[in-house]
Amino acid sequence: MGSHLRRHDGDHLNCGVYTTVRVGELGYVSVGFPLPNANITATLIPSNIDGDAFILRTHEPQARAAGDYLIVADAETGRLNVLRIRGLREEIQVYVRDGALFADHRFYFARTNFLTLFYAMQRKAVTEAEPGKALELTRASVEAVGARGNPVRL
Repeated sequence: MGSHLRRHDGDHLNCGVYTTVRVGELGYVSVGFPLPNANITATLIPSNIDGDAFILRTHEPQARAAGDYLIVADAETGRLNVLRIRGLREEIQVYVRDGALFADHRFYFARTNFLTLFYAMQRKAVTEAEPGKALELTRASVEAVGARGNPVRL
């Protein structure tokens, strides 16, 4: 559980492990970030907004599993202890503008926005051998989340 990741030159490498989870009829996106003997996991519920945009949230009254969690391994027993971080909320709004993909990642504590990260992604040139690969991967991801239980569409 949780490990230090280092590049070959000794610098730290930040990473997140993304997965999808189904709890009952709802699909979630879960993101884990390793720490020494622990990890922080954000479990987010997706929904559509503003036409072709969507938002992932760690707080939604109908989505009881959504939230931020600290998971710590007991050094002696290896037992996992899970603590829900009450008061911490996240929202990741994803949208397309002028052919580029954007994500605004907002963090709240006690309902106060204390950090917003802005991401912009440009389409990578695709070789002749792999047309449509990005759309194929996106569709597979949406299907894995289980869009049947969530109002997520492409």
